[in-house]
Amino acid sequence: MSLLRCLSKQLKEMENDPPPLCQAKPVDPSKDMFNWNGTIRGPEGTPFQDGIFHLTIHFPTDFPFKPPRIRFTTPIYHPNISPQGDICLDILHDKWSPALTIRTALLSICSLFTDPNPEHGLNIDILNVYRTDRNQVQSFSMALGRRLTHHYRDMEKNPPPLCYAKPEDPMKDLTHWIGWIEGPPDTPYAGGRFHLIIDFPSDFPFKPPQIKFITPVYHPNISIKGEICLDILHSQWSPVLTIRSLLISLCSLLTDPNPEHGLNKEALNVYRTNQGKYNEIAREWSKKYAIENKSLE
Repeated sequence: MSLLRCLSKQLKEMENDPPPLCQAKPVDPSKDMFNWNGTIRGPEGTPFQDGIFHLTIHFPTDFPFKPPRIRFTTPIYHPNISPQGDICLDILHDKWSPALTIRTALLSICSLFTDPNPEHGLNIDILNVYRTDRNQVQSFSMALGRRLTHHYRDMEKNPPPLCYAKPEDPMKDLTHWIGWIEGPPDTPYAGGRFHLIIDFPSDFPFKPPQIKFITPVYHPNISIKGEICLDILHSQWSPVLTIRSLLISLCSLLTDPNPEHGLNKEALNVYRTNQGKYNEIAREWSKKYAIENKSLE
């Protein structure tokens, strides 16, 4: 995918499914798609509530393989944001993944407003104040159940397109979820519903959830057992990522498989050598496992 096409896709996603409290767009889309302006509205229940914080976004020429550079132009009193507006957020640096979108990045920055990271800071004076405020530190270290409830509410209030997930039995176990992804239009998965399970470890969000498809999917990055080859579920995981953003990334994987790495070697080889045949097989699998079974649900 060309860079301009990639940036246009990012813009279309922002317009069609704007993230809550955030917005961003090119300064001049007719002349320059590389430089954007945006805003984040301070989340309710935080010291930033009711504020509008402006930022700039610059995309490098090797995006999405390198992260965009995002800086605030509005001064913010925050341990992870420098006086110059630089942001200490791992997914904007070493934990960046090409599977992430500008929409996900903005949502993660918004989450940083709610839960600052006390381990790393760009403004040391503010970081020291934050560390000695036990009430805020306790808020950051909220119990697993409270965090999962927050993710559940986020999914209920703002469900992502083509995706859904929830605890199988929220009254008994918040760590085991079930969900599904609708096959994206204009793909061999269109019309199908692909079910999955999500299991959260005890040290979530510092470790990623385990997500597996239980509906068979013919895809180079999905194994016969339903395991998923997606970097943000493994080495590129970040505690600021949400279940919502993970499901959106999985949906994107159905649209754009990664030809560099695969769990289904046969599907990977067909995808690399004959995409017409690949689409035909994937469509047959979808019809057999995800479309016909969908009618029985």
